[in-house]
Parts: sequence; structure tokens; C-alpha cells
Amino acid sequence: DWSSAHVSAVAGRDAIQKSGIDPAKIGCLIHASVCKDRLEPATATSVHAELNLQDDCMVYDLSNACLGMLNGMVTIADMISLGHIEAGLVVSGENGRELVEATIKELQENKTLTRQSIKPHFASLTIGAGACAVLLCNEKLSKKKHRLLGGSVLSSTAYNDLCKGGENGTASGGMSTNSEELLIQGVELAKKN
Repeated sequence: DWSSAHVSAVAGRDAIQKSGIDPAKIGCLIHASVCKDRLEPATATSVHAELNLQDDCMVYDLSNACLGMLNGMVTIADMISLGHIEAGLVVSGENGRELVEATIKELQENKTLTRQSIKPHFASLTIGAGACAVLLCNEKLSKKKHRLLGGSVLSSTAYNDLCKGGENGTASGGMSTNSEELLIQGVELAKKN
């Protein structure tokens, strides 16, 4: 029953404490969840307030399905590399309850289900809930000297319709996934890298 912002803040506070980095050094907070507490303002604003971060800390939401955390980490790393900030925090707090419960209800009410017709709903039943946070910083602040060395990006947006959720902007809009084709196209894309 926790909000996305609250559980994200719990994870963020834990990451800050474990890092030993002064929260005043955090120059950007990105909330990278699929779940949001509301359309406006950004859920990141609630996380920022709960963590009591500095007023000059940039705050925004970044959402990209399963890739939000990774996109947030690369964005923070770029900001650090450019010298814009010394440290940044990426948080995510997901709650799949509404989608899972709506999917179960829809399946229970459907008296004509077949092996084929249930397939697009299967991925919706695997959605979970949890939170995580990653604090990235420049080398001067790092105690463990771990480094984000880089990454690789490939986009195959021709297949963006293989997994669609929240058609009406809410989880109650349902989700439909062609899991088999998504796996095939994901493997094909990975071969290109």
C-alpha cells in the first residue's frame, strides 16, 4: 500500500546511507519507474521532498519501461562526466498490484479462454512490486572506486507494439504482450550488437 514515491525514497535513503556520500552533493534525482503516483507533478518531486535533498538538485521522472533505471544511470553518469554534478541518485518504486489484479479479474470473467487467447495476458501476471536505488558519483567522492565503463544502445522501435500496456494511461487499461515474438525480436536485435 506504499506509494511509488515513498518506496523509492526508502531505497534512495538506503543507497545514500550505504554510500557515505553527503546528500548535499547529490545534484540530480531521477525517478525511473514505470509506476507514478500521479500524472503531475513528477513523482521525483515527492521523493526529493521525502529525502530532504537540496533545492539546487535537479529533479525529474524518466520512464522507459524495463530500461528506466539503466537510462537514468547513463544520464547521471553523463552529467557527472560533463562536470555538471558531483553525484546523482536514480530511484525506482514499482507496484504491479493494480495490473495483476485487473488481469486476474479479466481472465476470471472470460468464459471462452483458450491456450491461445490467454497468451497475451501472461506477461501481465509476472509484474511485481519492489524498489531500488543507485547512487553514482565522481571519482573524488567514490569510496569503492567502482566505475560505469559504458554501454551499448540499439533501438528497434518497429516492434514497439509487441508489448502494450495502459492504453488509457492507467494500469486498468490492461496490458497485452506477444511474448514469443518479443523474445525472437530481442534476440535478433542482440545479434546486431
